[in-house]
Amino acid sequence: MTNAPLSNPWPELPEDEDFRAVIEQAIRDTRQAIQEALGYIERQEDGPVTMRYALTDIDKAVTAIECETWYLSGALDRFQTIAAKLLEQRDEALRQRDLLIAVSGLRRHKK
Repeated sequence: MTNAPLSNPWPELPEDEDFRAVIEQAIRDTRQAIQEALGYIERQEDGPVTMRYALTDIDKAVTAIECETWYLSGALDRFQTIAAKLLEQRDEALRQRDLLIAVSGLRRHKK
């Protein structure tokens, strides 16, 4: 087992990034864009150009949510990889500890 550092296949993300806040804001923006589009319909301002712009705004808001969830998914994948590596290292450390205990017990009995 080597002590080589784990490689990072994902771009570095800011450590202080509050993904929940960013996602919540993106969801609020999306809901606001939907409400604006519904307002156009209620005020009978729902011509094709107006609705195209409204739907474009909604699409941009959904894209922002997708980007944030992509970052979260990447972070989750990294944490799962790190956790799996840590579990392997723990198991190896326990195996080596048990081996040392067994070897030291044999040495004591030979004396």
